[in-house]
Amino acid sequence: MSSNVEPLALAVRKRDRTVVVGKLVELDGQPILATCVRRQQGTAAVVSMPVDAIAFAERRGARWWYYRNDKDATMRRISLAELRERGWLQRDRELYISLADMQPVEWAPWAYATETVTLGDDASQQGRLL
Repeated sequence: MSSNVEPLALAVRKRDRTVVVGKLVELDGQPILATCVRRQQGTAAVVSMPVDAIAFAERRGARWWYYRNDKDATMRRISLAELRERGWLQRDRELYISLADMQPVEWAPWAYATETVTLGDDASQQGRLL
């Protein structure tokens, strides 16, 4: 069963700049919240995702967050429900989770996103109605 998700990059404002924190893509016929890193530092043990991005992905039908490290050719996942249960919320409104709490899965490619939505902007609020 295909969800027909159009790849969409998810951005947020951090320290006076807009940064892409993940994307909504399809994997194995289902929408997922996805993050791909190549050279990011500081993520050897713990990763985080803004709660706005999690909520946006859930509204679009995603039930999993996949975290892919292309440098190491590794990938992990956690259900968004478990992320909400086990993760810890910081003042920056991001849920943090230990990589050890994420299930290792086989590395897989996913579609490139050409469209971006900046969460928290007036334009992204329209997505809350869909």
